[in-house]
Parts: sequence; C-alpha cells; structure tokens
Amino acid sequence: MTAPSSLIINNAFTEPARHWTERADRTLALAEGRRPAGYEIIDTRENTRRQVPIPLVDDIRQRVADWRADSWPGVTAVTRELLGHWWDLDRVAGRQYPFYCPSQG
Repeated sequence: MTAPSSLIINNAFTEPARHWTERADRTLALAEGRRPAGYEIIDTRENTRRQVPIPLVDDIRQRVADWRADSWPGVTAVTRELLGHWWDLDRVAGRQYPFYCPSQG
C-alpha cells in the first residue's frame, strides 16, 4: 500500500464508516465500520505497546443508536420537537453547518 494522501477518511457530520488499523508490519490499512473504543499505552522504557479496550463506550454508542432508531423514547415533547428538527434529513441537506447525522454519507 502506498502512503495515504490523507489520514482523514470520515466526514465530521456523519458516524464514522471506516477507520485505520495497523498491520503487523506497522503499515496502515483501511477497515470498514467504526473503530472500537479504546486507547493505547506506550511504555518507552520497555519499548512495548498495548491496546486497552473500553467496552462501556461501545455499549453506550449502540444504546444511543437504538434509542435514536426508536424515535427517542422517554424524551419530553419539547426535546422530541428539537430532535426532530435537527435530525430532519431534508433540512440537514440545506444547512451550512449540519448537525451530526449518521444517515448521511
């Protein structure tokens, strides 16, 4: 693989659809889907690296996606109206600065 022309591969206003992964030879490869939540610990004294997953974040992401798909159960009427306004795809397309919208690519 040649060097990527840009490390930015997702739109700031959509849920990430792809992410970079590191191969065993330390080159980058594109992977489909959102990157699992986590962080990396680098120990320069031992020259080691390890990934630490954060499964709670992935669980919260999925629960929010399910809540959104079910039309936001449990919200007040005012909140429902505001969410409907911000997530209306016909309106989003015409906004100069669209709100984060995972349905658009």
